[in-house]
Amino acid sequence: MYLQPTKNGAKGVRLHSVPQKATACKRLNVTKQCFVYASIHSSAVANGQPATAELKSKLLEIERLPFPKFTITNSGMADLIPNPKQFDKDVLGSRLSITPIELRKLVNQFVETNRGSSSIAENMEIWRRDVLVAFRGNFSEITLAASMFAKTSRNKTLTCALYKVAAEEGYQNAAYNYALLVGTKELKVTGGNALSKKIIEELAQLDHIPSMLALSDIKIRSKNSNDMKEAVRILEKAAELKNGHAYYRLGHIYSNGLLVKHDYKKAIEWYGKLEELGSPDGYYLIGCMLLEGKGSADGKPDLKAAFESFEKAAAKGSVISQYELGMRYTDGIDVAKDTDLGLEYLILAAEGEMVMAMIKLSILYMEGTDIPKNYKQAREYLDKATKCAGTHKEVNATIQKVRTELDKLDNEPKDESRCIVIASTEFQQTYFVQNKHYRNGGPVLLYGVGERMATISDIENGWIDTLARETHGLIVLIELRFYGNSVPKMADGDNNNDNGNSTADILQFLTVKQMMADTRRFIKHVQLPDVLQHKEYTRARNGDTPWVLVGGSFAGSLMAWTKQQYSDINAFVVASSAPMVVKDGYWEFDQMASWRLPCAHNLSLAVQQLDDELDKGDNKTFATIKRRFGLENIPSINLFVSALAIQVSLLIQAPARQQTLDQINGFCDHLAANSLVHVTRSFSQRHRILPQTGCPKGDDRSWFWQQCLELGMWQTAPLPADRVHFNSRLRSRRLTTEYFHTQCAECFPMSRNRWAAAQKQAFRAFAQHALESFAGNINASDMLFTVGELDPWRFLTLDTQLPISGTPHVIVIPGASHVEDLLGPLDNDDVDGIGSGERPEIQSARSII
Repeated sequence: MYLQPTKNGAKGVRLHSVPQKATACKRLNVTKQCFVYASIHSSAVANGQPATAELKSKLLEIERLPFPKFTITNSGMADLIPNPKQFDKDVLGSRLSITPIELRKLVNQFVETNRGSSSIAENMEIWRRDVLVAFRGNFSEITLAASMFAKTSRNKTLTCALYKVAAEEGYQNAAYNYALLVGTKELKVTGGNALSKKIIEELAQLDHIPSMLALSDIKIRSKNSNDMKEAVRILEKAAELKNGHAYYRLGHIYSNGLLVKHDYKKAIEWYGKLEELGSPDGYYLIGCMLLEGKGSADGKPDLKAAFESFEKAAAKGSVISQYELGMRYTDGIDVAKDTDLGLEYLILAAEGEMVMAMIKLSILYMEGTDIPKNYKQAREYLDKATKCAGTHKEVNATIQKVRTELDKLDNEPKDESRCIVIASTEFQQTYFVQNKHYRNGGPVLLYGVGERMATISDIENGWIDTLARETHGLIVLIELRFYGNSVPKMADGDNNNDNGNSTADILQFLTVKQMMADTRRFIKHVQLPDVLQHKEYTRARNGDTPWVLVGGSFAGSLMAWTKQQYSDINAFVVASSAPMVVKDGYWEFDQMASWRLPCAHNLSLAVQQLDDELDKGDNKTFATIKRRFGLENIPSINLFVSALAIQVSLLIQAPARQQTLDQINGFCDHLAANSLVHVTRSFSQRHRILPQTGCPKGDDRSWFWQQCLELGMWQTAPLPADRVHFNSRLRSRRLTTEYFHTQCAECFPMSRNRWAAAQKQAFRAFAQHALESFAGNINASDMLFTVGELDPWRFLTLDTQLPISGTPHVIVIPGASHVEDLLGPLDNDDVDGIGSGERPEIQSARSII
């Protein structure tokens, strides 16, 4: 791919393919997806397990060969740990069970052992034993630690020494990495290449896949005909072990006539085997062959078969195929031009971090030839491409060319005050004002009520009332769009259809971006003449009077995001229990439940037993189970198990006060004395918490739409791969992200189209950028995040994303649950940080205001 002016000399930049018949991998060698074999799933064969006694003896024999000379400079530790803070973070973020302090101690011992010691061999043997003790004989962890040092250290001798410790104990992966390292010029090992080759040959004989692939490369490079034949034999043996890299290489060899005669039939067979390992890239490679006439009946390009192969690969998640199809459909290469279909494929490829797809999308939105111009969208894709491209010079040069052209074109005046208006509809936002504590010059406290109807009782007492009294502030309680009474009117004057459901075409205007724009527009244009003197509300609109944006849960997230989005808002943010990490599945919710429920183990066993019963799959069994639980009107198994999960969710999310603690203890006592059946019957009768039997309505429908479109945050069961948490789950294994996605498709078909995919991608990118900004600015003076110690949503809040604890703008409230600080104290409340007395969040907000 390359960039050049369009043929008519216009200033626009167009992405051309060279030549048109070429495939993406031939046009590009710049992204990880293009090196297809690098993304192919390898076999499930347990490579790298401890070797046999035979290999161990051979490695001990190898040990007597020359070993690198250790060179420890005066800088010592600085060579091995150049960035101590990052080192600690890397260790804590890795799968290592050893602590940073223990690892530092081993490094220091290594330095001292090899700095001017007269008995290095003896001291190194002591150090080797210390390593085995520190890592508790876990050779895979020793290898992982060595690999970490290889990436970060200027001196590779410690890396080599750690590999050697694990290799001497017969650990195959360590021996392989050791071989690669001693064969480099950097370590200056006498006979290093011979030693490296010897180890790789020994490992290859033991069917160590990486060594077999490396040995085949060595023999191919020798240019000796016998060695090259041996390389093919080694690859075929690796293929017998179901290794994807071997499949790819053999397909490539037969397709291009390398080492052997051309054999397109064999090439297609080898590429086709990749599907057995779950990789769709084999279909892509077959498509590339067919485009060039390889394997077709007449030796000519078979476009129909090639596109079918690409489409099959793309449907199974092949990013390179999605990009290939996106380019061909948008540019009309070998196929009728279809910009919409091409755009859909390019968006999928960009989601898979295909850099060139991001660049192509940026150009499409910048030029606006076949789609509406959107410079902001173009810049977002370009920024993401920059982040994903890393240090690759060719790609970054291409990005810079597009950015330069975009900067020239994107010179239209910005109207930051405009709010996107819903065509042919009206939108009136409901708000309440309380001025009993207000004095001239006080702040305006804008309180977002969240995903429900607002009532005046929301501001009559509690935290917001206390803050208004402390700061002489004016409270303004505001509803969010599409909730409560703030629902857009349709052109015919109805707020919603006959069954209380907002229609899908109007819900497309319910996005976080629109809600942020609502908040800014309200701040800039609201008129409060009955409360503030004219001078005062003019000062408020001009930014002279401070605004405090307050919200709990999603409303807290919205207030923080609004502050991030609009730099012209003079506002302080207080966000309580605000999820700032946005992801689809949130199984960690039940982790807090497991900690708080004394009967979590028994409940988990009951849930697993119920799953096993439901696995029988017949309608009679399901009907019997529903009748036992008193949930006969629930039509499907998934809705049924969702109903069972509700009771625990409500208990754990409720304020952590004495009443809730009594309910938790009562729930567990009841479970101990009865079955889950009786507990559910009692709970559902007492709380009337049956789930919707169809699609949600009213406010619940609006929230479900937001989850489907952008937010996710579904309460799911842990994945089976996480066996520790999966085997202690408190909800059915059927409650997966796939289940919720299916519900979304049934209730909102448009939530799964390409517009929705682009909307979700853009929002997730914004949310991630905001998260990094909040977490990186640990001394922020205009934002305050609070979270309860017992909040089940805590794992999505800023508290868990900070590099250090105890930062000024994040307060963890002991003993509190979800949004509990905004509720204020109750009589005889004994929750620390919530009861009477000076509360830290009030102190922080008041001092800054």
